[in-house]
Amino acid sequence: MEFLESLWSAPPDQSRCCRCQKVIKPQDTLARTYTFRRHNDHSDEAYDPSGIVVPGLSGQIRIRNRHLNCLLEATRYVVISHVWHPGVAELQWKRAKATANVEDVARAVREVPARIAVGLQQEFPEDVEIWHDYISVPQWATGKKDIIREIPRIFCHAESTIAYLSDISSNVVETMRQDPRRDDRVRAISTLCNAKWFSRVWTAMEFVESKKLRAMFQDFTLMRELKPGHDFFAEMTGAWYTELAKSGDAFELENITNPNLVPWKLGHLDLIRILRRNSLPTTFAIAFELLEKRRVTVRRDFFYAFLGAISPDVPLHMPQISSDSNEEFHEGLLQIARRCIEDNDYTPLFITPRSAEIQGNVPTDPKMIGYKSLHSFSMGHFKKAAPRSNIRIKGRCPVLKVENVGSTKAVKAWEWGFTPMSLFSEIVEFVFGVTGSNTEAFVNTLAVRLYSLERDKVMEHLSYSTRMIDLKEKLAALHHEKEPPARQRIIDWIAENLCLSNTDSFNPMSEVVSPIDFLMTHGGSVHYGNPPILVTVECSRCHELFILRVGLFRLPSDVVGSVAYRVPGLQYRFTHEGGAGWLIKNGIRIGRFVWGIPTCECPKLEEVEIKIGDLPLPKPNEYKYEFN
Repeated sequence: MEFLESLWSAPPDQSRCCRCQKVIKPQDTLARTYTFRRHNDHSDEAYDPSGIVVPGLSGQIRIRNRHLNCLLEATRYVVISHVWHPGVAELQWKRAKATANVEDVARAVREVPARIAVGLQQEFPEDVEIWHDYISVPQWATGKKDIIREIPRIFCHAESTIAYLSDISSNVVETMRQDPRRDDRVRAISTLCNAKWFSRVWTAMEFVESKKLRAMFQDFTLMRELKPGHDFFAEMTGAWYTELAKSGDAFELENITNPNLVPWKLGHLDLIRILRRNSLPTTFAIAFELLEKRRVTVRRDFFYAFLGAISPDVPLHMPQISSDSNEEFHEGLLQIARRCIEDNDYTPLFITPRSAEIQGNVPTDPKMIGYKSLHSFSMGHFKKAAPRSNIRIKGRCPVLKVENVGSTKAVKAWEWGFTPMSLFSEIVEFVFGVTGSNTEAFVNTLAVRLYSLERDKVMEHLSYSTRMIDLKEKLAALHHEKEPPARQRIIDWIAENLCLSNTDSFNPMSEVVSPIDFLMTHGGSVHYGNPPILVTVECSRCHELFILRVGLFRLPSDVVGSVAYRVPGLQYRFTHEGGAGWLIKNGIRIGRFVWGIPTCECPKLEEVEIKIGDLPLPKPNEYKYEFN
């Protein structure tokens, strides 16, 4: 324990920064790095009396203490991202109450960083300094929280991040790269995905903040790069999609690995990292989706990783909570949500409330979904902002300047059991019952608001040849035709000629599947995975009726009497610009919609107070993925 007390307590009084030579004061954020030297090193620094001796490697860990800014501004260093040894995690957290063997923990704290340093010397010069939290974070010092808050910046500024995969051997990667048997290659990809490193909140945050990423195997050797800058995550996902292109059937490949992980089940890792590299914002909901299924030893640490994933360069303040109870944890999320909303991030209001009463069709079995959230948000990354002046906070609630689409007059909900085409037929019949033979209203409703196509491109497509005239004739025929087979032939024609049943569809949501098929896949998740639910909304000024596809957070019986509001100008990956909004009743979100344009030209802007409500809590996936 004496060794750990010395390492993990505050730095000695009058400890000086290795760069500026000024004293590191108690209020300063400590940036501690290390190098490792063998005893047979004949340099002038061959032996340092203050170094940490590692007998098993016949060498010393040499510690360097700095001010944080001195590290970030002028030091060449790499950071180690890893999953903590269970004994180390328990002892640093519980200290006197831990049951872990202190000698085993002390050995791990010495040897793991030292062996990593030796492994890095294959490709990195010995004078490159290393940041590893076993050494770099004094776990029992009062300044620990200040260091933890700065971890996102420490990783963002590092020359490289080394992902130490303590449960992965080099054989796995070689199998993925060159085994002649497809099933073995696919299982190797899945084995990489199963690495504990992908399961944790901290390592996920560290991944997205990393500029360069290298993998290190369990024997402390670095993974060989096939080409510079093509990191192991990109190689792994690329290998998966290569196999998918050959197979053409994702379910077939996943059955080879079932129930183990494949790349899509790892969540938004690559998306947020790309946003970071392009200096684009990460929203509250996207960061929450990244972390909500991942595990953390100390529950409150979720907030450090969460805040880092949202805003690493200008850290948000930790929430003012006193315990880790669900109520206090939720209050912490509300504090962060209000700050994000004030900063023009609407996603806390689009994320699925914890109290949502309707269970959708998205799988909840953790072994099937991995660390991917399929329904807490699903609207994708931020693309275009609403006017910043349209938000203010009143007490604990945001007041938004939004567009009043109209009040809901009716709701139509289908049960499950439809094929994509049979559901489409049902929806066409419902839409036609509202719009009749009004061609423009029919196209705006069916193609744009319900199946996500871009209105201008649809109308341009219909302007060629006699397509618009033909559509008018088909709608007129649908008005008179009573025989089901004949009506179905008309509906099939509509699907084909509005480009809803093929991939040549001007669909900004997907180039891979048709709009009809998309609505049954990710389009279903965007609508909260509900059975298909349409609402009829009436403008309070002109009394025109509009149909919206919605995802409900309450029962359909609660919908009538709610008001549909949409956010002007706002756009995410899977929404239309200005098309996303909510059904609001008594200030409470009843549901949401994403493709709610175009509607009438009546003036619509008004201020509405909306309750943030009960945000979802993290639901860590504790399933242990492994091949038998």
